[in-house]
Parts: sequence; C-alpha cells; structure tokens
Amino acid sequence: DYDTEYHYLFKIIYDAKKNGSSDFQLLLPNATRKMLEMFVSFAAPTQTSFAGALGESGVVLTENNLKALERLVQIESHGTMEGMGILPSLTVEESIRACSAAIEFIQKRDPKHYHAMKSMCDRL
Repeated sequence: DYDTEYHYLFKIIYDAKKNGSSDFQLLLPNATRKMLEMFVSFAAPTQTSFAGALGESGVVLTENNLKALERLVQIESHGTMEGMGILPSLTVEESIRACSAAIEFIQKRDPKHYHAMKSMCDRL
C-alpha cells in the first residue's frame, strides 16, 4: 500500500502520534530515527550528520518535543535488536513523544510536504 519505505515509516509515526499508541511499539524509536534521517537527507543534503541536519534547520520545537528529539538522537543512535527479549532504551511514553517531535519537526521544516504526507496517511 506504500510507494516507499519512507511513506510506510511516516504512516507508523504519524499514527502513533495521532493515537498516542502503536502496534509497533518496539520499532518506534528506530523507525522514528530512520524516517527523520530519510527526511533530512533530502531537506539538508549538504549536512553530513543527522544531529547537524536537525540543528541547522532553524526549526523551533515546543520544549517537550525538543527534549524528546534530543533524547531520541542520543539514545537510539542506530540501536541494534539483540533479541526479541531486549526492550528498547526509550520507554513507551518517550517513544510516543519522539513520534510527536518528529512530526512537529517535519511540519515546521516543510509544511507543504507535511500536509501531503498527512493527506496520504488520512486516506489509508
């Protein structure tokens, strides 16, 4: 149902933010980071680091979302799945906050893109 992996990840993150929960709880931290990495690779093509691309954007997030995004970048720096018994470092609540922060970042960084992606999500 999705044209790209980015579309799929955006839908997961958007729905988690919208619903305050997700069937993909264990995947949310890495999915959120991967989605943002894909977004900023196009939004800031000259930036070599993920954190640098987020920082150079000039986007001002609400305080709680800024902290959630900083924590996501610090903790889920390319986490590994060592086994199904290993839980992610972010709590459920932190994962949902990171989803909200990621969506807010995209919305403020590129409103036209955000609205197109939101429309796609709402249709599915």
